[in-house]
Amino acid sequence: TREGMTTRDVVVVLARSFSVSADQIGFAGLKDRHAVCTQTFSLPRDSLPAEFRAADAFGALGVRCIAEGFAVQGEPRWHQSKLRTGQLRGNHFEIILSETDL
Repeated sequence: TREGMTTRDVVVVLARSFSVSADQIGFAGLKDRHAVCTQTFSLPRDSLPAEFRAADAFGALGVRCIAEGFAVQGEPRWHQSKLRTGQLRGNHFEIILSETDL
């Protein structure tokens, strides 16, 4: 979960944090910089530094994400392919209006 960053901003931070190329990071869609949102990203396991490739490295992945200012929702998990645009089934919104005269 993050706010104040676009999807591409997050990709740049993840690429730097995990020493991978930004074009290797997958995501299912773009999110607004001004929204508080939760988004799923995929990282290329084989390209990650050794400490993040081990079967039990999920804790280290989460700690690195939290250190970069992201809240980790749920447990990371290994998958065989890169996440692509439109691949996730759900796109749910909760709209909260505040300080309005409506």
